[in-house]
Amino acid sequence: QHREWSIPADFEYARLRGLKTEAAQILSQRRPTSLGEAERLTGVTPADVAVLTVALARTEAALGRGLS
Repeated sequence: QHREWSIPADFEYARLRGLKTEAAQILSQRRPTSLGEAERLTGVTPADVAVLTVALARTEAALGRGLS
């Protein structure tokens, strides 16, 4: 389940293309630890969560690790 995927504490939301500025600011301030937590934040849309999901999958794939 995607909601359980962890988000690194040092994740740079401002660098994500396609993520709304408002969402990047909220995520940077609140620092959710999982996608499920991120999607429950006010101001973060399903489209923002989709962008974040793809970015996390790409990051993990580049590192040769699976998501947990």
